[in-house]
Amino acid sequence: MKRLTEAETYLAQHTVEIILLDLGLPDAQGLEAVRRLRAAAHRVPLVVLTGLEDESVTEEALQEGAQGCLIKGQIDAPGLFRALRHAIDRKFMEEALFEQKERAQVTLDSIGDAVICTDIEGNITFLNVVAETMTGWPRQEAAGRPVAEVLQIRDATTGQTTPNPMAMAIAHGRIPPPPSTIGPGSRPEQSSPSATGASAGRWRSGWPTPPSMIF
Repeated sequence: MKRLTEAETYLAQHTVEIILLDLGLPDAQGLEAVRRLRAAAHRVPLVVLTGLEDESVTEEALQEGAQGCLIKGQIDAPGLFRALRHAIDRKFMEEALFEQKERAQVTLDSIGDAVICTDIEGNITFLNVVAETMTGWPRQEAAGRPVAEVLQIRDATTGQTTPNPMAMAIAHGRIPPPPSTIGPGSRPEQSSPSATGASAGRWRSGWPTPPSMIF
């Protein structure tokens, strides 16, 4: 097909296994073409063709949802076949990972405990529904904030703030769950007694995994 509009019309009516997209079509160039193709067939593996040996173009195309990038004039039949095969495999893995993430989120939202996850720097990446209720922070608002800003851990006897269990988990891998009172960082209308526990492991490479906390 010579124009992107023709491809969009075809994709609206037919199923395809993979798409090979030229980034220099008459009616769409560069990343605009990638975005339009992703909107028309977001579940189909996409490999883009570019006339520029520019790593930034490849990186941006991959960020927009392409699974591979080929340079015109540097493609032979075996190389093209490998690129298409790798794109299909990569898309399959991306879809599997997305489905796994969705199942995990449904599971975490269904349990009775509050769950908070952070990145390795201690900034929140996830709260389940129970954690949202207990801290008073919606998931979208809490994302990216330091965990200490969203909740505090207070000793049930003294009322004093205890060390951040997420930081201890990063440093030591695991801490015992102490009896504590969960309190919000800046939303004092939410507070409830509970026990807390935090843990963090390590990837095969030896780098620490982001910690999580259940309370």
